[in-house]
Amino acid sequence: MHVNEVPLKEGREALPETYHELIEFGILASRKDPFDPMEKALKQVGDDYLARTEHLHQDCEILQEYLLSGELLAMSCVWRSPENRLVIATKGAPQARKNSIREDESDENIITF
Repeated sequence: MHVNEVPLKEGREALPETYHELIEFGILASRKDPFDPMEKALKQVGDDYLARTEHLHQDCEILQEYLLSGELLAMSCVWRSPENRLVIATKGAPQARKNSIREDESDENIITF
């Protein structure tokens, strides 16, 4: 695997709003202290482009991490906000994410990527 590093420069254009939520939940679905290159890149983009937005959740507490395994090809993180709101963010194989959603759940609060 090869990872290219692209330096982010001052005076760069703002990240379009359409990507904010994608980056936000990519970060939330990652370990709080990432070691994976993709998770590190997501965190860096968040730090560089979303620092002054509502999309970073430095004040949230991570309650549980469900790591990738042979049986479950997805990773999930459960977070609690200061308002005591729970947020579950998942990333992984599409079939793993689909199987984790109950049929009676509303899709309105589910973001997939």
